[in-house]
Amino acid sequence: MPHPPAPAVLLLWSVACLSGITDLTAPAAAFAQTQPPPATGDAEEPEEGPDESLSGQAIEVAPATEDPAIAGRLEDILRRLEDVGWVADPGVRVEEGIVTLRGVAESPDRRKLIGDLARNVEGVAIVINAMEVAPPDPLDLTRITATLRAWLTDAIAAIPYLLFAVVVLGLTFLAARLARRLARAFFGPRIENALLETVAVRAVAIAVGVVGVYLVLSVCGLTGLAAGVLGGAGLGGLVVGFAFRNIAENFLASVLLSMSQPFQAGDVVEIADELGVVQKVTTRGTWLMSLDGNHIQIPNGTVYTSVIRNLTANPNVRQTFIVGMDYADGVAVAQQVIDDALRSHPAVLTEPEPMVLLDELGASTVNLKVYFWCDGVANSGLKVRSSVIRRVKRAVEDAGLTMPDEAREVIFPKGVPLRGDLSGLQSDDDAAPPRRSDDPPAVRIETPAEPMVSAGEGDLASDTDELNDQARRSRDPDAAPDLLPDPPPNAPPAATDRT
Repeated sequence: MPHPPAPAVLLLWSVACLSGITDLTAPAAAFAQTQPPPATGDAEEPEEGPDESLSGQAIEVAPATEDPAIAGRLEDILRRLEDVGWVADPGVRVEEGIVTLRGVAESPDRRKLIGDLARNVEGVAIVINAMEVAPPDPLDLTRITATLRAWLTDAIAAIPYLLFAVVVLGLTFLAARLARRLARAFFGPRIENALLETVAVRAVAIAVGVVGVYLVLSVCGLTGLAAGVLGGAGLGGLVVGFAFRNIAENFLASVLLSMSQPFQAGDVVEIADELGVVQKVTTRGTWLMSLDGNHIQIPNGTVYTSVIRNLTANPNVRQTFIVGMDYADGVAVAQQVIDDALRSHPAVLTEPEPMVLLDELGASTVNLKVYFWCDGVANSGLKVRSSVIRRVKRAVEDAGLTMPDEAREVIFPKGVPLRGDLSGLQSDDDAAPPRRSDDPPAVRIETPAEPMVSAGEGDLASDTDELNDQARRSRDPDAAPDLLPDPPPNAPPAATDRT
């Protein structure tokens, strides 16, 4: 039997190289030895090693190409492939250049490769690949072991990169700590607010950390992943910002409040209809101690966007009340009496001076509105107001002025019919004579002098110290650090009772 030509040998060599079977090299070498030596001259030298491409190289047969020769070459190839396990029960039929392949291929890739081999045979017009694909064996662990083996290979290959990443990340951690210390030393003397200083220092440390992580990913060939992580972080930050909008708003408001400082610890403020003494400001909310002794937390976002009434910034506080006088009494006389009573009270400030103004003409009284100022730091506004009203009432009574009640006059145009026994009623002739101007005045019942401070009012001192002492003895409802700076040593004490 003649030896196959050189191109067929190259084909067999390629199949053996792809399948990992080395026992085909000996026959290939034997086939190669039988070929005549290459012609001398300018002929091109053959390429070193076999060509491992299976599609794109034509497989030549004898010059007189016939169907039996094509079938023989393909059957020989299929037997070789059957030996390496690529195909089972192979079969070939060739009629006028039309090749029909039968058998069971190991996988779809193997089936396609065998069809490509058949198309590369010279003289083949059409290839009908009727091969079936073997169903996967459920007990075959070859793919699993191959995958695990590939993972192990990749893991071993990644050990140098892992060691590099550990070293770089360790250096990045040390660099971030050093950057924090340097940033704190730089921003500390320049930023008085503790929260702003912390935010600036953390921003510098985070920037150093991001640079280190990006360097690790770049060296490991994951620059695209690094860019994706940064882009995903930006998108994730946007999503988180929408999801936790209130928390982010409160944190930003805490930063702005710590910068503007509209109040200090111990100030009496009114925020969102809540009145109390400022205790602390955290990154989430502002804590007040109400005048009733209750802890109130107001979110910083609400505090920053609401109207803030600071009742402690100005130590002086103004109080008002209304006095109703009789229409028969002189308004100027009543104003002078009330003004003298105000100026005689030790807790009423003479600057700004008190005022007694005509407010309105009521149904049965002439209403005078009284304005006076007191020291809200040293005194309680509620107690001083009570003492002043009591003293004004006594002064008005001592002056012989009348403060009538809210009387109503009812007029019956057609009169009121009386029925029953009227003998017990007093007639106009029996009525007491009217009082003449020369009659002696009625006897006035003397009452004891009005004290400046009554027992019910206690003293006029402010309740600031008491409320602050209650706040210190009470349980802290929020363990977060206080963002408010400590008041200076020479700062005046805060007031509480300004209502």
